Amino acid sequence: GANEATTIQLEHAVKIDGRDVPAGTYALFAIPGQDTWTLILNKQPQQWGAYFYKQEQDLLRFTVKPQTGPFTEWMVFNITPSGPKAATVEMAWENLRVPFTIEVDVPAIVWKDIDAALASNPDWGTYLQAANYAMAEGQRMDQAMGWIDKSLALRECFWNHEAKAKLL
Repeated sequence: GANEATTIQLEHAVKIDGRDVPAGTYALFAIPGQDTWTLILNKQPQQWGAYFYKQEQDLLRFTVKPQTGPFTEWMVFNITPSGPKAATVEMAWENLRVPFTIEVDVPAIVWKDIDAALASNPDWGTYLQAANYAMAEGQRMDQAMGWIDKSLALRECFWNHEAKAKLL
């Protein structure tokens, strides 16, 4: 903001403006224009404003179209889901809105977490969750039956019987 550079922290790799951005924390700078703005992700997040900004540290520059919106007294950043794999980040101040979209490969992240949970002493619920996610995504269905059978072997309950019935 007003003193230190505004930053954006990404826990996972994403796409912004169709380009890959690795996980990390970046300074977020803007160059306003009449019809378009240039937004910048800079690899040096800990900066005092833009006083020591170096263009050679830019990871990404992309253009966005500013929009009008309802009055906002203080500058705010909103993050709003815009689909199962995307969110819109919007800077709002006064009657101005500057939005951009971040795309995330959510299934890859979830599958990585599921695989890690299954590799480390899973309980019946972990197997059930893995099978339910497989059914919801329509992926890894061959493994889902094995997971639900392991869930049932550890503890029989309505939920894993229901999941097995759905798989069958």
